[in-house]
Parts: sequence; structure tokens; C-alpha cells
Amino acid sequence: MSLSENVEDEHDRKGIINPAFIQESTNITNEGHGVVLDIQNDEVVDQKNRPINQNETPVFTSERLPFMKNWKDKVKEFTTKNKSSISIFKIGAIYCFFIAYIVAAVTIRLKKDSDIDWCDGAGLLIIISVIVTLSITYKIVKQSLSSNTNFQKVSNSVVTKIIQLWNLRFTPAVIVAIVVISLAVFIVIDTADQRERLRSSLGLLVLIFLGFVFSKHPLKIRWRCAIWGFGLQFAFGLLALRWATGRRALECIGYKVSTFLDFSNVGASFVYNHLVDGQPLTAELTSPELNATVIIKPETIGSVFAFKILSVVFFFNFFIQILYYYGVMQWIVSRLGRLLSATVGSTAAESMSTAANVFLAQTEAPLVIKPYLPLMTMSELHTVMSGGFATVAGSVLAAYISYGIEATHLIAASIMAAPGSLAMAKMLYPETKASKTTVKDIKMEKGTESNALDAAAQGAANAVMVVLNICASLIAFLSFIAFVNSLFAWVFQMIDVEGITFVWIITKIFIPLAWCLGVDALECEMVAELIATKNVVNEFAGFSKLGQLKSSNLISSRGEGIATFAMCGFANPGSIGIQLAVIGTMAPTRKGDLARIVIRAFISGSMTSLVNACIAGILLDNPGVSGGNPIN
Repeated sequence: MSLSENVEDEHDRKGIINPAFIQESTNITNEGHGVVLDIQNDEVVDQKNRPINQNETPVFTSERLPFMKNWKDKVKEFTTKNKSSISIFKIGAIYCFFIAYIVAAVTIRLKKDSDIDWCDGAGLLIIISVIVTLSITYKIVKQSLSSNTNFQKVSNSVVTKIIQLWNLRFTPAVIVAIVVISLAVFIVIDTADQRERLRSSLGLLVLIFLGFVFSKHPLKIRWRCAIWGFGLQFAFGLLALRWATGRRALECIGYKVSTFLDFSNVGASFVYNHLVDGQPLTAELTSPELNATVIIKPETIGSVFAFKILSVVFFFNFFIQILYYYGVMQWIVSRLGRLLSATVGSTAAESMSTAANVFLAQTEAPLVIKPYLPLMTMSELHTVMSGGFATVAGSVLAAYISYGIEATHLIAASIMAAPGSLAMAKMLYPETKASKTTVKDIKMEKGTESNALDAAAQGAANAVMVVLNICASLIAFLSFIAFVNSLFAWVFQMIDVEGITFVWIITKIFIPLAWCLGVDALECEMVAELIATKNVVNEFAGFSKLGQLKSSNLISSRGEGIATFAMCGFANPGSIGIQLAVIGTMAPTRKGDLARIVIRAFISGSMTSLVNACIAGILLDNPGVSGGNPIN
């Protein structure tokens, strides 16, 4: 068989049709390429007499261009062998560009303004660069040390010794005693000039006592968990309200969060127009008498709650879902969950859910541990629900801030509620069974969306049900409370007693509680009504009333702060239905268990907010936002 026949058969086997180029010849046979050119017939055919379209795009293969195959193989081999080096080079190049930008930006900003604002401008850029540098350094050092066997031996030995020391019988008791005594000494010294602030300490003791009395298993309470939880709650409050730097940091975070959430007004204004921005539509009327056109522009109207405030939920869910897709939220939540698990002593799943409540709503936080909900014990389910009742979501912070509420107080209350809800939940429903959701069982996976755009779209779509739930619960429960108030008023009117309503009765019950929280005697009834409104109706109605009192200068800054902490939580009747529906959908086999513990979890969440208020009462001064002398 000739060489041309071999090539022909090979081409036929691979289905390759080679291009042919017509030359000024009568017959040109290119056996090497398996093509016969017949100019006389104006037809190009291959050796099988199959016509070839002259406009057909040439097909090139690695057999025709062997150097391309070799080049690709060499590149692939090089990238495979030097994968880590290439990754380091990419990160290094990006980091160099980042630092170059930071240096240029800081230099330009300092030339314009020599004062450094750490919340904006050059100061913020410096903080960002330091955080990025430390993160990269930590990752590099961690990777290098993880491959060092000597370091691993030493670190494992140290960790083993620490665990052995911690497991000694007297160690936890000694640490708890030191923490309690230290806090007591600090409170006594700090309130030397304002002893009335000690009333908030009385409220804290009363709430802990009530938690013990109404506990499901009082003798099974793990006091280490309770004391660690309340201790961390107090420590977070101290950092947020008394440490000047911590307070400024929270104020900065609150300002940035508020600014970020305000961007939702752009999209909402485009869709709803004057219902969001409060600017009414103008109208032009032609007056025949005056022979002129009169432009009518009514006075500025207030924005509509459902269109302005709840539009934030769409934007925030949109953004959060993107963070979930890239694994950012999982990383943050897992770190907070491990911290709470290591200190408070709660299990990994319930700790992660509680940590997620700092950022997410009660409808979204359980999604973090959705696969483990059916495996949870009754105590763990109770803790998950309590965390939802005790905290508020970042997506509604803008709604509260729009009422004139201090962003610093709201953010501080959300952070403080995480360990506090664990402590109170474990008091009201102590663990009596072995957990199946330990740290080893929990795996944080990235989103399953096809890309970031898909994740963002799903986040915005998922927010529809959240917004509808909020609207439905507000309409239904506000209407129901109005009916109950009217019913109570009618009953008492029949015996010639005016002004008695259901909220009025609950308010009177809460007046002693408001006094124990540290509220001034003249403001006790006012704050008690706010707390009653929050627990009977919802926190939106409570914050709306607080905003009106604040704008009218009818409440002191201390009373405002205590009321804010007491109301910063989702513990209201509407949330009971929301949690039963949401968690019940995720764990259908546990619907009966959820219904049995939801009221106890509701009380636990409400008590956590009241503990927050007690801690705020200890730390807040009468005339201003901060208590005593700020810690610099």
C-alpha cells in the first residue's frame, strides 16, 4: 500500500476533509492531502469523489499542525507542575496592585486633608490594607507551619495540656468565680457616682432567678454555659458602650450599614416613585378664569412603610446570597459558631444558628443548619428558636434607624443577644440528651447556584416571601390587637370604667419590670408601654412610638437606650407563626416538637432582650449615650 493510500485511509477514518486551493492547472492531484482538483468540471472532490464546498471553512487538527499539540502539552505540563507558584504569583501581583492603589489614594487624600478619619477616606483605606495584609500573612504562615512536623508536635502537646488543665474539676469553677467577682467589682466601682444604675443589676438577678424557676429541668442547668453566656453578653456590651474606641467602631459600622442599605431606595424609588421618596407627583391644571396653567404640588408626604422600609429586604437578601455563593457568610458564621461553642459550651449547630441570627432574619438563619434540624434534640431546637426571637436581622436595621433609633444601640444589642440567647435558652430548657450535631458533624458548603448572578437573583426572589410574611403578620396582628383592645374597652365601659385596653393591662404589669431595668421612675410607665407594645404587637410598632417620643423630647437618652435594647428582638406573636412555618418546612418531622416548645422559646427570646436592657442600664449614663467614664 502506498503512502498516499495510508494517509487517505487515515483521513477517512477520522472524517477529515482537507481544504483545497484551486490553481491554474487542468488537473492537480495532491495525494498527500487526499484531494483531486478538476478545473474542467469546476468541481473539487476528494479521492472518494465526494464534492468539497470551496467556501467551507478549513479544518485544522493537531495531526495537520503537530507543533500546536506540542505547545499545548508543554503549557499544560508547566502549569500543572508549577500550580502553587502560579497561584502565589497571581496573589502577589494582585496584592502589589492593591498596595500601590492604597499608597496612591492615601497620599492624595492626606494632601487634601491632613486629619485622618478612621471611618472614611485615608483612615478607612489604611484599616482595609492592614486587614488584607494580616489575612494574607496569616494564611501563608498557617500553610507553612502546617507542613512543619516539629511545630505540629509542639502545638498538639500544648493543646493537649490546655485541655487536660481545663478538664480538671476545679478549673471551670475558679474561672467562673474570677469572672463573677471581677464583674461585681467593676460594677460597684463604676457606679460610685450614680448608684441608681445598680437597679439594673437587680433586674439582671431577677431575670436569672425567673429563668431558674421556670426552667424545664432546673436541676439539669449547666451553670458554666449560663455564666459564660451572660459574661460574654456583658463583655460585648462593655466594648460597645463604654470603650471609646469600640463605641466609635460600632458607630462607624452602623453608619456604613445604614449608608449601604440606603442604596435600596434607588431601586425602590424607580419602582414605587413618590411612595418611597415622599415627594408627591405634581399636577398641572388649566384655569379658564385666569387663562393660565396652575401647577399644584401638595406638601411632602410620608413614605409608605411597605414600599420604602421593606424594600431593604430585597436588596439585602440579594447581597447576602452573593456572599453565600462565594462562601463568605459561611466562613463568618462558622468562626462565630466555633467561638460560642468553645466558650459557652453549646453544640456546633445551635451555636452556628445563633451566630447567623446576628446577620440574618429568623426565616433565614436556620438555613445555615438546615440538614441538621431533623437530628436536633428538643433543647437544641429550643435554642435555635430562641435565637430567632432574641435577635433582629440586618435587613430590617434600616427600618428601625429610619424611626430615629440609634444605630449603635441596635448593632450592639444584636451582637450581645447571640451569647445571651444561648445562656437563657439553656436555662429555660437544659440539655438532657446526647447531641448528634457536634463540630465534626457540621460542614459548611458553598451555594449550589450556577454563578453569582444566579445567586443574586434567587436571593431577591426569596425575599418576596419574607416581605409578604412581615406584611401579613403586621396587618393581621395589628388588626387583632385593635379588636382585643376594643373588646376590653367595651367590657369595662359596661361598668363605667374608661380607657382600659389589653395593651394598658400589659403595660401596668411591665411597670415594675421597667423599674428593675433601671429606668427613671418618671419614665417607667412610658418604657413599660413600649415593651408591652413590642411583645404584644411587634417591634416595628414599638420603635415607631419610641421615635415619636424621641422627636418630641419626651424621653431621656438613658430611657431611650434601655427601651431600644429591650425591644431589639423578634419576640412577638407574629414571629411565632413565622418560625413554626419556616422551621417546620425545613424539618417536617419535627413540627409537633416545634409547636410544644415555641412559647417557651418566645419567652426565652424576650427575656434575652430584657437582659440586654439590664446590661445597658448598668453601663449607660443618665445624661448621655455612654456610661460613666469612657475607657480609652
